[in-house]
Amino acid sequence: MLFKQTADNASKRQASERAAGIAAEEAPRPVGGAAGAIGVLLLLSLAMPVLIVVGSLPSGLISALIIGIGMRQAWRMTAAPPAITGPYRLGMDAAPPGP
Repeated sequence: MLFKQTADNASKRQASERAAGIAAEEAPRPVGGAAGAIGVLLLLSLAMPVLIVVGSLPSGLISALIIGIGMRQAWRMTAAPPAITGPYRLGMDAAPPGP
């Protein structure tokens, strides 16, 4: 239903532009396009956690603290090991058998 209404509105707009003498090529184009839309969505997704915390004060601060502690713990658990244990030699002989 939404697509039908959008198509009807577009055809009405084109008809009114033809009646007014405006060519389709001369109509103003929206600024930004797909890259602008992606940029706005990225900015909004980065700002949303801050907006949620500020919008739900004071309980938002407690939630932010809990999320921060959880993110720090997850970062530590998935971090790479701090030390390199190599280098190893390839093709070394096996250790001699015990006595």
